[in-house]
Amino acid sequence: MPGDETRPSAAPVPDEAEESVPFETPDIYGAYPRLPDDQMARLAQHGRTRPVDTGDVLIREGERCETFYVVLSGSVAIVEGYGTPDERLLRVHGPGRFIGELGLLNGQMAFYTAVIRDPGEILALSMDQLRDLVTRDSLLGDVVLRACLGRRALLVGQGAGGRPTASAVVGDLIDLARSIRRGVQSRPSFSFDDRIGVVPMGEVVTRAYYRIRVDDRAGVLAAIGQVFAEEGVSISSFIQKDAWSQDQTVELVVTTHPSLEASLQRARVRMAALEPVHAVSSFLRVF
Repeated sequence: MPGDETRPSAAPVPDEAEESVPFETPDIYGAYPRLPDDQMARLAQHGRTRPVDTGDVLIREGERCETFYVVLSGSVAIVEGYGTPDERLLRVHGPGRFIGELGLLNGQMAFYTAVIRDPGEILALSMDQLRDLVTRDSLLGDVVLRACLGRRALLVGQGAGGRPTASAVVGDLIDLARSIRRGVQSRPSFSFDDRIGVVPMGEVVTRAYYRIRVDDRAGVLAAIGQVFAEEGVSISSFIQKDAWSQDQTVELVVTTHPSLEASLQRARVRMAALEPVHAVSSFLRVF
């Protein structure tokens, strides 16, 4: 995603696989997980493996991607403005990582180019194959969803910018132009029944994703957990990242079970007011 650095100044100690891929983007926030062998094996049962060479383009900026890629060997560079004077390297991924983010899973246009940096092999699955697999394998589905949410959170934290926004708009314009040329309506038409009321936003039930920056000291998790409990929000996962040594703070990533929007928002406000909480930096609804 645009804006995250490929060589941050405070990177964690790389694992064995990362050492073989120079300048691989560290997985600081859980957005770029390395899939374990058992999940790679399940994906391999449904996809196809093919060799790739340096310069091969997997995903092209501005085009719709219909394929989910996993790096088996070699490395993939994520580039903005590929082939232009403004070309900029965003990330580098090595073996065990997958290429894609939330927009691609929803059929949106890509706002970056994924190009082979070091030759090797990739595993390719169609989006339909991936959707079918994750519906039957909840563990794999959780890994993919959480990673995509993390990537979207990083994007939101940096500000979407012109390219992501334009990619969605341009995609709609291209679909509209094709429809006009073919004399067909490719978009579903909608009509509204006046007898059906609109549910107030506070009564909408949804899962939620929070990123919270807090002091690294005892009792903070209990205080945050108490806020969720008092608001009737059930926690699905609670992850604490490594501490920031310069100011002794840590990043918490919290996902919830389906809850009322009003309760989620009250919890958000109450957590932000807690003395050890520096910021609730991200809040995403997960439908």
